[in-house]
Amino acid sequence: MDNSLDTPKGTPKLSTSLTHWVRFIRNAGTRREISQAAAVMLVGVLCVNPTESHAFAENATKYKEYAATKTDSIIELYAMDVLYTAESNWRVKAVNGTHFGICQGKSKYLKTANYKQQIDWCYRYAINRYGSMVDALYHWKVKGWH
Repeated sequence: MDNSLDTPKGTPKLSTSLTHWVRFIRNAGTRREISQAAAVMLVGVLCVNPTESHAFAENATKYKEYAATKTDSIIELYAMDVLYTAESNWRVKAVNGTHFGICQGKSKYLKTANYKQQIDWCYRYAINRYGSMVDALYHWKVKGWH
């Protein structure tokens, strides 16, 4: 992330603020606390639009835009972003042992699937298993996996 934004003295850098909020969300206890913290952080992120110059950032942005078509809920989308950033940093080719893709699923299908197929699969998996992306995030927070 580019932290070269011009900020007045005494103003924390964007990465410092985001790190603080991510830690807060990970330490939140209830689904309601997670949702509230996500909403606050999202407002902060939407107010600042740092320029990301490398190709991966452009791809991740494209992937997140497609993921946004899966739900009308900004909180669900935020939960998806937190999960997939933690799992693979939105990398389609991510591999961790027997886990593949954006959401690090165990399906070998994810090895060769494109980003849209992976996001579709990952979203369906989370909804079928947990009922919502917020519940999947809550499970990940409690158990360390989803």
